[in-house]
Amino acid sequence: MELRFIARGTKLDIQIASDGSRAYGEEALDGTFIDTYNDLLFSFECPELLELKRTPIEGDFLRITFFRGAESYTFEGRLSSGSGSFDKELLYADAVSPIEKSSRRKSHRIQVNLPATLYKPSPDQEEMPGELLLKCTTLDISAEGLCLMSNQKLPPGENSHFIAELQLPGKERPVTLSVRHVRTGNCPQLVQYNHDHAFALDDESSKDGSGKMYELTFDIFKLKLEGRL
Repeated sequence: MELRFIARGTKLDIQIASDGSRAYGEEALDGTFIDTYNDLLFSFECPELLELKRTPIEGDFLRITFFRGAESYTFEGRLSSGSGSFDKELLYADAVSPIEKSSRRKSHRIQVNLPATLYKPSPDQEEMPGELLLKCTTLDISAEGLCLMSNQKLPPGENSHFIAELQLPGKERPVTLSVRHVRTGNCPQLVQYNHDHAFALDDESSKDGSGKMYELTFDIFKLKLEGRL
């Protein structure tokens, strides 16, 4: 894919690498693709980028991701002085890598909307819920993890390990999973949610977690067959 095929208004997940490096963090900022001017130069909007403690400067590298259905597209850009300064709403960058396409479906996913709650781990017992962070809805669940949707981002400064609770119809107790945050971005699937949050099963509890995921998917299939989901 070439830049000229990205439609104006496409939602972008933008990660910035400071000090000329290409060490990108997990946090993705919300951006919007605006226009292309040649094979490399493009403009975009990203108010969150301008609100960072470290002001972006010409030459900073960006990793930019956008989605079309189950496919994700990623390329790198480098901030340009095409706008003359970085104090305006419109930003410019040069594409410095090809646009790479990949599938987000590394393992079979079950699309299901279940009430979910995300917590910090308990300080005393890591596998127990601690402070409530987000009320969410599941988008899909796989053997490797799950995707949650919400209208809020994760609070800044949180570490990557969390407890997710999922509530199935007819079940008294929720299913509790220890998970690791992979990324947060725009939610292109449903307009009623602003963000989707991808989580993988926590490596330290993957054995126990895999058993829970098998049980969870079995229950979901059963509920679907019964017409309760």
